[in-house]
Amino acid sequence: MAPRILAACCWIGLIPAVAAAQTPPRTLEQLTKDVLELQQKLTTTSENLTKLAEQVGKNTEATTLNAQGIERLTSIINTELGKQQDILERIDELTRQQQTQLARQQEILDAVTQPDAQGNNVLRLSANMDNSEEFREDVRQAVHRSLETHGQVTIRNRMESAQTVIVNQREHRLGAGEILTLRLPVGTVTAQLPGQPLTNWTLTAPSYTQKIDIVPETPMSTTVYRPLDDVPLPPPQPLVTEPTVFVPLPYFGTNPPRAATPN
Repeated sequence: MAPRILAACCWIGLIPAVAAAQTPPRTLEQLTKDVLELQQKLTTTSENLTKLAEQVGKNTEATTLNAQGIERLTSIINTELGKQQDILERIDELTRQQQTQLARQQEILDAVTQPDAQGNNVLRLSANMDNSEEFREDVRQAVHRSLETHGQVTIRNRMESAQTVIVNQREHRLGAGEILTLRLPVGTVTAQLPGQPLTNWTLTAPSYTQKIDIVPETPMSTTVYRPLDDVPLPPPQPLVTEPTVFVPLPYFGTNPPRAATPN
């Protein structure tokens, strides 16, 4: 429709121009040439208008697509903003819960602790045990669970011959150099060698271990001094050291060695 309107306008505009050119009259050839030029210009103008209309259509389509893209992007942004708002609200709720828990823990800490002379917080055990039967029971159970019921006693025979030892009224035979390990209840452990008195050992915290060595009795030497009197003696007698006769007997290594008695 636009090319037709433009062509009509061009023809209307040509009428005065043709009328004005009556003097001198133009030939048919010239008029035909002018008409062809005008038709060429009209065709070119129509093509330009067509291209312009196509470009306007493309621009309109692109603008529509951009508007749709902007709309989608705006929707995505709004959705993300909503999610972030939900996260912030959740963080605020967790923060309030944490503050509440911290306040409760502080109340519990204030109830079970008190400052000492140096300003350090120490457990208020005595007050809590006086005020709460449940706390006393918890402490008893905790202490009971923390204590071991059995310990380890290691006996080593350092004698050159086999030895018999009685531990908690039970007899054990150890070869020369042999090591015996026993698991016994904590408390007092009794041990006895043949011909020796009963010996008590303590098996308790913190190590819950006891080591016992069977060793020979340590011999002692006796020095005898012979006095010199006024009676001349041929020739002068030097001081003489007489060794003590010693028969090794087994003893526990941690006991003080028994001194030998000179003959």
